[in-house]
Amino acid sequence: MVLIKQKPEDFLVEEVPLYDPKEQGKYVYFWLTKKNWNTVQAVEYLKKYFGINKITFAGSKDRKAITKQLISFPSSEENKVTKLEFKEASISKSSEFGLHEKYIKLEKYGYGDEPISLGSLKGNIFTIKVSEKLLDEKIKKINPEFLNLFGEQRFSENNHIIGKYIFQRKFDKAVSLLIDQNNPEIKEHIEKYSNDYIGAIRKLHKKVLMLYLHAYQSYIWNETAIFFKKRSIKKDKIALVGFDTYDEISHELLTRDNLEERSFVMKEIPDATIEGEKRKMYEQAQNLERIDDHTIKFFLNKGTYATTFIEHIFSEKI
Repeated sequence: MVLIKQKPEDFLVEEVPLYDPKEQGKYVYFWLTKKNWNTVQAVEYLKKYFGINKITFAGSKDRKAITKQLISFPSSEENKVTKLEFKEASISKSSEFGLHEKYIKLEKYGYGDEPISLGSLKGNIFTIKVSEKLLDEKIKKINPEFLNLFGEQRFSENNHIIGKYIFQRKFDKAVSLLIDQNNPEIKEHIEKYSNDYIGAIRKLHKKVLMLYLHAYQSYIWNETAIFFKKRSIKKDKIALVGFDTYDEISHELLTRDNLEERSFVMKEIPDATIEGEKRKMYEQAQNLERIDDHTIKFFLNKGTYATTFIEHIFSEKI
């Protein structure tokens, strides 16, 4: 099996903005480069460090990688920001120096009249080192089109299961898994307010809560896409199921989990209501380039996973 992400330097990601910056505007844009932080963690750190209430970004980037992405906040608060380059090393006996080093850097990009959001992003450029040797002949034969599955980082160990339990209103089971993930805020809440499982889940940062819910939504989409591929059914787009979106196969999968589309309306936790949308069944990698024997570079549209494309290159399975 081909290995990637053996260390953060093996997985480089740089966002490609949809438009160029202006010389002035309501919002100021900065490049955020990070290592060993996920995007939510890095942004929360910046909020506290500079005393800025709201910082927005296009998409969450993985922790175990070196990533460069745009963030924004009101230009009226720019005077709070000074040049930042922060590095903190935490070394364990079993790891080489730098593997667990945390790094964060800010560089000014420009201004705009809208905050950075998913709509601000065209896609991402990936530069990835893999364990298997990349031969020129193999690169030339690669089919750039691949099944647009959500990647493993969307699910982590139990993310989609936590999301499923929340939708099933099995809040106690969801909280139990959150505590197993060493979430101190959840654990502290349950110790203080025994059995207040809904209150504990409400303690989650909204983006973190949505991560779990979207993980389950994505899991159902992957299962649906694999169902169609195995039967040689090719669709343009497949429903990413929500309270307002229906797909026959997705519906059957929800029924298997004792759920239905209206389960995605969460009266108990209003922030947890999930709308549906459509997602392309297949995507294409662009500008595919072999850098050296073990490194490959390519562009993917937003919302498309590099790990899925790498698996496509080295395996005929799915």
